[in-house]
Amino acid sequence: MFALLLLLIVSGALAIGIRELARRRILWVFVPTNTFALVTTEQNPDVDLTKGGGRLASVVHSIPGKKLNMSNSDPMEWFFEDGNESHGLLNHLLGVQWIGPFRYLQENIIKSFRYTRDAQQTELSVRPKESKTRFVFYTSEQAVEVKSAETKDIFEIKVVFNIILANMFPVRAVLKVADSNAVLSQLVEAETLIIAGAHDIKDFLSGNATLKNDLVVAVKNTRSVAQRQVGTDILEVNLLGLDPTDKTRTVLELKSVTELENAALIARAEAEKRRRIIEAQGRKEAQILITDGDADRVQRVTLEIGRNPGAITVNGQEAYRYNGTVTTFAPGGKELGLVINPVPPAPAGPILNPSGSPANPVAPVPPASSAPATAQTVAPSTTPATPANQAPAGNPMSVTFTPPQQTRKGRRNP
Repeated sequence: MFALLLLLIVSGALAIGIRELARRRILWVFVPTNTFALVTTEQNPDVDLTKGGGRLASVVHSIPGKKLNMSNSDPMEWFFEDGNESHGLLNHLLGVQWIGPFRYLQENIIKSFRYTRDAQQTELSVRPKESKTRFVFYTSEQAVEVKSAETKDIFEIKVVFNIILANMFPVRAVLKVADSNAVLSQLVEAETLIIAGAHDIKDFLSGNATLKNDLVVAVKNTRSVAQRQVGTDILEVNLLGLDPTDKTRTVLELKSVTELENAALIARAEAEKRRRIIEAQGRKEAQILITDGDADRVQRVTLEIGRNPGAITVNGQEAYRYNGTVTTFAPGGKELGLVINPVPPAPAGPILNPSGSPANPVAPVPPASSAPATAQTVAPSTTPATPANQAPAGNPMSVTFTPPQQTRKGRRNP
């Protein structure tokens, strides 16, 4: 009984001692879940390995469902594969892993970008994060922001991806390049530029689901390159943002405003065009009516006056009735007159009957007087004036009538 009690006490003290050594990373270490650490022969005084450190001895990890394949002599080719790693009885009982004497965990600096925000802010943004640690997460997230991807029609868009990564090759992921996440970001940006350059800006802003899926697939297709170059595998890709840059947004807004203004100008020009066409059509129709009225007046008034000797009398009477004056003038004046029924001249010789005798005997002409001609003064004629629409008897002179000007509002001489 005493021996059993003593064994329990020694075992307990030993367990406590081992765990205490593990906390100090002597002989044993505690490895956090889902992390791995590089074991070296000398502790590096700084994350800059050029300032000191030992060679790589092994890798310890605590990744559920994964085991480290170390079959290759090149540590850069060590990789995690599906399976359960056996870390020994002490790991099962005390949670510690054996690293051995004179072995140390290498301290590393891990650089990444996260899509996050501060406690005081409400908007998410891509921000850099840098951590100094001995334990590197097997899986992590990396935000990749392509700030200026040029489209086919030379507009710029901003694309944001959130990528879930797995450090499948632990040594390669930590030691091959100074910043493996930066290399991954360059691969993603290159694929994004290729797709953006093959489409117009309207394809990205229209919410084209196929185009978004093409971007995600293109990023996933870089996983083999990422594994070969930096030892990182791409597990998931999420497209978080696809927006025009501020410069592109300004240009698109200006373009939209310009198109609206041009449309308004075109609409006003079309309206003005229609207005002018309507006005011209109205003037044309009015002119046609005026022309038809003038033609009708010529047919019903002017020509009737020329054909009917009595029409000028009626016209003159109506003019006198409406205007109070009637103007007549003789042909040959300045005004163009209308010849009204001219009187034909008398026949030059006698008119014969059918029997051959003269129908109008011509009176004999008296002999000319031998007396010398004397000048005579002709007094003004006191014969009453002949009506305006008639010619004096035996006189072939015509009488014309000029319609007077309109003198009474609303009435016109016919």
